[in-house]
Amino acid sequence: MRRNRVCWIAALALVFCPVATGVRAQHMFWTGGEEIRAAGLDGTHMHSPVTSGIIESLGIAVSPAVGKVYWTDSTAGKIQCAAQSGGVSQDLVTGFMDPWGIAIDPAGRKMYWTDSATGKIQRAELDGTAVEDTVTGLSFPARIALDTDAGKVYWTDSYSNKVQRADLDGSNVEDLVTGLGEPTGMALDLAAKKIYWTDNFFHKIQRSDLDGGNVEDVLTGLGGILDIDLDLIAGKMYWTDYAVGDVLRANTDGSGIETLITGLPGSSPFGIALDLSRHNLMCTSADYSGTTVYHNDFEDTLDPLTEWSDDAREVTPVAEREFLGRHSNGTLTFTLNALPDHGVITMSFDLFIIGSWEGNLSSSGPDVWGVTVDGGNTLLQTTFSHEGGSTQAYPGTFPEARYARREGANETNTLGYDRDSVYMLKYTFLHSGETLVVDFVGLGLEGVADESWGLDNVWVWAAPAGSESFYFNNFEDSGNSLEEWSDPATDSTPVGGRTFLGPFSDSSVILTLNGLPPHDTATVECDLFVIDSWDGNGPTSGPDIWDLRVVDGPALWWTTFADSPGTFQAYPGAYPNGAYAGQTGATEVGALGYTADSVYHIVSTFEHSSDALALSFAGVGLEGLADESWGLDNVAVTLTECPEHDIPTITEWGMLVMTILLVVVGTRLFAGRLPADSE
Repeated sequence: MRRNRVCWIAALALVFCPVATGVRAQHMFWTGGEEIRAAGLDGTHMHSPVTSGIIESLGIAVSPAVGKVYWTDSTAGKIQCAAQSGGVSQDLVTGFMDPWGIAIDPAGRKMYWTDSATGKIQRAELDGTAVEDTVTGLSFPARIALDTDAGKVYWTDSYSNKVQRADLDGSNVEDLVTGLGEPTGMALDLAAKKIYWTDNFFHKIQRSDLDGGNVEDVLTGLGGILDIDLDLIAGKMYWTDYAVGDVLRANTDGSGIETLITGLPGSSPFGIALDLSRHNLMCTSADYSGTTVYHNDFEDTLDPLTEWSDDAREVTPVAEREFLGRHSNGTLTFTLNALPDHGVITMSFDLFIIGSWEGNLSSSGPDVWGVTVDGGNTLLQTTFSHEGGSTQAYPGTFPEARYARREGANETNTLGYDRDSVYMLKYTFLHSGETLVVDFVGLGLEGVADESWGLDNVWVWAAPAGSESFYFNNFEDSGNSLEEWSDPATDSTPVGGRTFLGPFSDSSVILTLNGLPPHDTATVECDLFVIDSWDGNGPTSGPDIWDLRVVDGPALWWTTFADSPGTFQAYPGAYPNGAYAGQTGATEVGALGYTADSVYHIVSTFEHSSDALALSFAGVGLEGLADESWGLDNVAVTLTECPEHDIPTITEWGMLVMTILLVVVGTRLFAGRLPADSE
């Protein structure tokens, strides 16, 4: 039977309520004067997440892995940080002359910065301890960038007019490009093996190979440009113009210049940093995410696949699963037209990773893969690895994240190739146009014969935008009484100084929210800190259970977690049915500074319409704070009011049923009169 590639399920709109909850878009952050500012990558939703404790912010870096934004205060001589969502600034290192650029290595738990007054590059732990000089004797080091997998740090020197690099420990200093005007900002495209920098004297953006060869102008005739950052998958570069107070972007080849934000009042924009990570928070009962507008499993060989820029298909050697591909370097474009009215899109697909992918490895990689929407909204920019000894960015964002090979894979070596993995991915994003264009991009790959990918089971749902963020707390505000919590105890992690609610052990804490506006569903999400020797499913010293439920309502999570070697946990399943390796599904492992720890982003959506909500978070069967504990961070509650639909009256239902019966009977009578050979 031929499958309908584009279908409208209008009748189901009378029964099901589409839910769009908690969509987190990527952001850009920039510095300027006494505050840190942020906006969406298209320049909308501008706000100031940090507005106190700063004299003159200059360089900036963002680390989604630790949930913080870091910056230099050149006048106060400080390195500071705050939660990405905003809050009170925290002093990490003080006593500098003139700190400028900053870069973060979350996997190595290090931050690097330049001090232009003393001519140094320095580094420290992320909590500001263990400060050390790495490179000295420079003229005016400005911006800085890291290639941690190659063990290199890159920087611009504005007074000696150079682009330079060294090993992370400061040895082997090299001049890469000399004779420039006033190089300031810097960013690395490790997939294309390029350096980008801004020249504030000649008012242009330039680039070269990583070794300094093949210098070329990308954009000329610009204004006062101090910093730059890149979105590799979307092929975009972003920069600031402090002379006129603008934030701009263009394609990485210099075409398509856009002014995103103009005429910023007060302080001018200086440093800029992109957060390309995304939490995908759409969830519904029965996994229903709106009106289905597309589905294809590519099993119908007669389907022309006109919505795809390349209709090539292949069958896997094992299980004969037909999929779209294989592809390697380049872009596969998917286009849907004539979409119904909507405000949110959810898309899911199975990604097949095939061959000798080498992840973050700089010598023969990085092997980058990603997804963008409508040419500018990056859903994913990551790497994958099948090779021993090489890390991958997934489930994080490249180039920041480093995880073990095949991390997060739903299947491994099931397709019949020399090496293969399957990742089931789902993304939710704001969208309202009649046309949807999605680009799937491979970068730095070695060809279909060696490193390739494909897609299967592609679904697209469209839903109205009707969500309201009702509650959020990252527990960074020490003046917050936390009266909505039954136990307001907070603590800070040994590494990173992240304030969280807890720790708790074999006990519960209840969040009570009153005065909720009209809604039909609620979504709760949080970062769960699992601390010390959790034993998962046991059986000798477990099960170590964590429970989330609505008070006097449904249970949302009843699962186990394991931090101990050789143990199994129920998560991401439910206890007692799940049996996964310890720390499966964790977004961070060993990042908090305890003997053992892991972080999980928990999301659950449920039906709810009352003006009050009480949520219970609990540990069950744990052995006490000294041995097995947990905490909460970044707790959010989002409410959704479903669109109203006219419910048919009894008479209208009767007419509908009668019409269907007449059509069925008429079809059968007509079919009975056809000649026997007419089918």
